[in-house]
Amino acid sequence: SCCHSENQFQSTNYSSRFIHKEYFKFLFCPTLSGVLKMPHYEFTVEMNCGGCSKAVNAVLSKTPGVEKIDISLEKQLVAVDGSASQEEILAAIQKTGKKVTPK
Repeated sequence: SCCHSENQFQSTNYSSRFIHKEYFKFLFCPTLSGVLKMPHYEFTVEMNCGGCSKAVNAVLSKTPGVEKIDISLEKQLVAVDGSASQEEILAAIQKTGKKVTPK
């Protein structure tokens, strides 16, 4: 069950006029929001300094569909969540000239 009543969804501007009310529940209901998960990709990226990680972060921040970026310079790991494909993310990281391998 959802933490929101059916009437709350019908009375909002977001009901069927803009967003289907069932989808609205998934977007805004804390009980159901964990059900929808974005794809998660991890890459091993050779980075030697903070400038390297900043360059990777910069290209990924400009990549459409990238929602979350976690970079560990220590582990040489880049984790990305979002709707962008693994190939799109890989291509973006390769633009930095860094050696990258999908995990």
